[in-house]
Amino acid sequence: MKLSKSEISQRWRKYQQILIDKNIDGILLSSSQNIFYLSGYSFVREQDREAFVLITPKDIVLLIHRMYASQVKTLFPFLKLETVNQSLFETLANSYQGKKIGIEEINITVFEAQFLEKKQIKLINIAKDIATLRAIKTTKEIKVIKEIEQITQKALEHTRQWISPGVTEKMVAEHLEKLMIEFGAFDSSFPTIVASGINSGIPHHMTSNRVIQENDIVMIDCGGKKDGYCGDLTRTYVLGKPSRIYNDVYKIVLQAQKTALGQIKGGVKIADIDLAVRKIFEKAGLIDHYWHTTGHGLGIGIHEYPSLHFSVQGILQSGMVITVEPGLYFDWGGIRIEDVVVVTKTGFTTLSNLNHEEIN
Repeated sequence: MKLSKSEISQRWRKYQQILIDKNIDGILLSSSQNIFYLSGYSFVREQDREAFVLITPKDIVLLIHRMYASQVKTLFPFLKLETVNQSLFETLANSYQGKKIGIEEINITVFEAQFLEKKQIKLINIAKDIATLRAIKTTKEIKVIKEIEQITQKALEHTRQWISPGVTEKMVAEHLEKLMIEFGAFDSSFPTIVASGINSGIPHHMTSNRVIQENDIVMIDCGGKKDGYCGDLTRTYVLGKPSRIYNDVYKIVLQAQKTALGQIKGGVKIADIDLAVRKIFEKAGLIDHYWHTTGHGLGIGIHEYPSLHFSVQGILQSGMVITVEPGLYFDWGGIRIEDVVVVTKTGFTTLSNLNHEEIN
């Protein structure tokens, strides 16, 4: 998603407030997601540390190797560029010697931290502050996420009709991912999960060559990516006739999701959403089969702040985009239902409207 000069300025002002609040001289953005959020620049090879963003009270500087300079100048004319031939980290260290820098602690290696500290640079972890900035989406961001969520939904609908006994989990995943691209996605936001039979009892099963059989449970967790933003959607089906226990558990999971959705609105404690789901599962005597959080933030990253878990402090705010995905997992299989919503002052707006009322 290309950012205008005014959009970059608006986001820059948010970071400037962190500089003031934390009393630091600058902020170093090192992760691809946060660099993209502020500048619109996408990495070619993140593992090579090809770029950093330095935020000061006066400037946003994209520190980049000279081999990318001409392309970046054309694509991102609003950014101040500093190109180097040597290590970007050495350039950074020389520029900030003796100063205080806010960092994304999770995205800095021990070697890099020690290198900076040897240059008398004091490192301040501001990862949480940065994550919170991205939690509330603009109208433009929400529009893009809705587009990719609808593309994901369309691909999943078509794929469900295509599945038949004899195909493998990998064949289903490849078919779905191909459709997402045909329908307008740039890529998948994560490797598609197709979990059939007892594999559906593993929440993040690694899609395999298992052959799907008649009456199998098939759980599909998928998401496309478009303009730098992610989609996420999960449905669970039965390829034939569902068992009584499957129907009973499906109804409980659906009830849990509806209960969670009924709690969502601006000002509600984040922890309360997860607690509401757990209460449903506890009443059913199934809480030991609930192995993950109720949901998570969604945007540039597939998992963003906030995590919908009872341990998380904070409240929901209008403009947050979150998943709601309760699930239960057993030795015979599992069931998860996931949708994406935008939090509003009085409730929420659903970005995915794929039917989930049906049992089989």
